[in-house]
Amino acid sequence: MPPAAASRARPRAPTPADLVVIAVLLASVPLARVWRSERAGSTRLEIRSAAGLEAVDARIDRDLEVTGPAGVTVVRIHAGQAWIARAPCRNHVCQRMGRISGSGRSLVCIPNRVVVRFAAHDPGVDGVTR
Repeated sequence: MPPAAASRARPRAPTPADLVVIAVLLASVPLARVWRSERAGSTRLEIRSAAGLEAVDARIDRDLEVTGPAGVTVVRIHAGQAWIARAPCRNHVCQRMGRISGSGRSLVCIPNRVVVRFAAHDPGVDGVTR
């Protein structure tokens, strides 16, 4: 085949081996995300309120009622994730913050003075300023 004819050749359809490689790659994406989240995520959840600091295990599913100056905020923990399910504040911004599941992430209900965050793995220095 002359070089000009080779450049106009139709693309080939994927072979069965190509389809197997694509399927393996697609199947590995969710597994990689789970593995990464298990390694990077902390399992200790800290809830700070007017009553003080409470640390709980995020691997145990439950609803926690946290009392603040505006009322009761319900923090829901499920499958290693935490979110604010119900809050007494007017705009419910904290409920729309979504779910958190890793170190350094936090949820804040300012009117009720509640902060929910995953503890860092290293309780030592978390930052240096000069």
